[in-house]
Amino acid sequence: MPLSLSRRRFGLIVVGGTAMVLGLHCTGPSAHAAAAELIVGPAAVMNGKTVLRVATNSAGADLLTRTGAFKTASTGYTPGKIRLLSLSRGLGLRPLSEQPAVISTTTDASLNAAFAVFDGVTGNGDVEVLFPGLGLIESVPVVASHQAPFSLA
Repeated sequence: MPLSLSRRRFGLIVVGGTAMVLGLHCTGPSAHAAAAELIVGPAAVMNGKTVLRVATNSAGADLLTRTGAFKTASTGYTPGKIRLLSLSRGLGLRPLSEQPAVISTTTDASLNAAFAVFDGVTGNGDVEVLFPGLGLIESVPVVASHQAPFSLA
């Protein structure tokens, strides 16, 4: 399924509780294809590591892999070229080479969730995510571990 730009249909990037319009739309054989939705965040620090959730609706599932942000693996998705940044902290982090297992605790079956685990960030404040092909996504919230819709296995 090719990825194309459309001025009539827009995908949606949701960061925390804020929605941003994304000028990408996945088009397939149907003229009535659903808009792709990409949800970036939240992130949470757990056991000294920062875990980032990235989720899509079914129409946006290929955004995870076609952009290079994630790779398909037998166990789901593994992080690829996605990066976690904190401009205020002066950090730019690659995903850890050995990814611990992350369990989603949300019951929303309409979302495809992928997780990337990085070294832990310290301090308060949002982070930024460099998403290949889409650019810099700002104001991704870092929530307390007990508020995150996921946990480390």
